Parts: sequence; structure tokens; C-alpha cells
Amino acid sequence: MWHTIMLCNRNTFIRIGDTMFLRGRGVLGFIFASAMLVLPVSQAGGQVRSDQWNSLSSKQLESGIEKEHPAAYFILAQKLYGEGRRDDATMWFYIGQIRYRAYLITNPNLNPSGDPAVFSSLFNTIGPVINGYAFGDIPQLLKIIDRALDWDAKNPDAFTPKSAKRDEVRAGLAKLKLQIAAQQDEIRAQRKKNGLENRN
Repeated sequence: MWHTIMLCNRNTFIRIGDTMFLRGRGVLGFIFASAMLVLPVSQAGGQVRSDQWNSLSSKQLESGIEKEHPAAYFILAQKLYGEGRRDDATMWFYIGQIRYRAYLITNPNLNPSGDPAVFSSLFNTIGPVINGYAFGDIPQLLKIIDRALDWDAKNPDAFTPKSAKRDEVRAGLAKLKLQIAAQQDEIRAQRKKNGLENRN
């Protein structure tokens, strides 16, 4: 099920096993700081090792990203956000959600402490920051969601082939987009009440 964090919460903590992580700490810092969390490695050719993602530029990581583990999209989003390319960061964040959710839904027997925990941690760590920005301009966000769906449809995915389950994930994001459009006045009012910027 698709849901999103529309407003920034400055006190978000993530628990993985016995380790607590404060939102905003480098994503790779919390992924690789705990031995309890193992990031799976793809058998796809041409892949960069996940522990090297942080040393790559955003341009290097984006090149061939369709061959990478779905977590790479979140790392790319974080890098782009840090570079001030916030709309691009938002697009890659949503592409990452499509691809990671598709991977999880087509592999329901994964160890809960593996990929499901990684996805949850990435979503809850990067999501409030990116959505906190993106929901400040809802017309632009709706266009970005369309770009994310379009990129996903046009590019291969080394981890999750096309299937009915994958279509469910894409349909879920399309439905979320319609909900955001329908509730945009309420979202703007809530952001204003919480002291958050509305750029449009």
C-alpha cells in the first residue's frame, strides 16, 4: 500500500535491530553501521558494489542505475538533494519506491530483517526530507510523479521483471497522485499551520 510522509518531522528516529538512527544521518552510515542489516547483492552484470555507492558522484551512480539494487535509487535521491537538485531528487525517490516496492511484493518470503527493513529505513529517513520539500509545490510534484512513472516504464529493471504485481505498484502510485491532487488545498493548509513553506 502506498502512503507518504507529507510533512517534515524533525524528531524521526529509526530502529534497526538494537540500533537507533537519527533521521538525516548519512544513509550509507546507517545501512552499513549495523552488522544486523545486510544489503543483498544483485547478480546483474555491471553492478557497482553497494558499499561503493557513497564514493560515487550522482552522475556516476545514475549511469546504469537500472542494474543496481533498488536501494541505490534512494542513495541517488539523497545525493541530488544535497546538491540542491531537489526536483530530480524527488523523481529518483519515487522511482526508488516503485522499484523497491515491486521487488518486495514479488518476493514475499524475504527475511524481514533484510530488504523489508532496508526499504522501511530508507523511506522513513529520506522520505520526510524529500516529501517535506516536494509537497511545497504540489503541481510540480504531480508532474514529477508522472516523470517517475514514465522513466520506470521505459527502462529495464535488473531486479524485478514486469509482472501483474509490478503493475499493482505502479497503479498504487498513480492512485496516490490522484489523491494528492484532490487534497492539495488541505495539504497546503496543513503545511501552513505547521509553519512549512508553500511555494505554489
